[in-house]
Amino acid sequence: MADPEPRADDLAPALVSAAREGDEAEVARLLAKGAPVDLAAQGGSTALFAASSEGHAMIVGQLLRHGADLETKGEGEATALNVAAARGHAEVVALLLDSGAQTETKDGYGDTALVCAASGDYCSAVSALLDGGAQIEEANDHGETALVAAAARSQVRAASLLLSHGANTEARNKDGQTMLMLAAFRGRTEVVHLLLEQGADVGAIDHAGQDARMLCGYPDCSEVLNNADPIQRWFRRRQLVMWYT
Repeated sequence: MADPEPRADDLAPALVSAAREGDEAEVARLLAKGAPVDLAAQGGSTALFAASSEGHAMIVGQLLRHGADLETKGEGEATALNVAAARGHAEVVALLLDSGAQTETKDGYGDTALVCAASGDYCSAVSALLDGGAQIEEANDHGETALVAAAARSQVRAASLLLSHGANTEARNKDGQTMLMLAAFRGRTEVVHLLLEQGADVGAIDHAGQDARMLCGYPDCSEVLNNADPIQRWFRRRQLVMWYT
């Protein structure tokens, strides 16, 4: 007697596993057998989430063509876009955005996809998100914009990219700290220099009445802060040139 065909719902764990492993042929076979595209396996991940987390763009495309829900959340209360951005999978990020993924959905840590990508210095993913309409000043649940998150973690490339797209250098977290203060507190000399070049206010104070110089305990970084004026002369000159042209 032949073994009975498995119920469609019983195929979901195999679909999630195949999607995570990047097995395009197995994913196609399971979908053809009627595997439910949005049913989560043990652990809470759907096939779309699993494929997105591993950067398997071809499988993401397969699942989307079968109607996978873009906003279903998986591990860490993240969507497929959140996890793809957090892991720097720019091709998947672009594919999800083209299919209508919501850019401002927050994960279980309160982070948007743009904050996640900037925190990891994943510039291609940051660019894809900005091109896809992500709000550059949208803050996470800790009050950090993408630029604040990048500066706090010394992600110079992502910070430079965000600044080139007009990110606000004076955005603050819930403690009233600007990204210059956060970078100074952590001794991120290169980021401090970058922010000063972009006109960051060295005299701004947080809710405790402290400025970047007071928060900085690193000699090299303090030296840069103490030389803020000559660094920022170039910024002021650029602004004047732009104003007159």
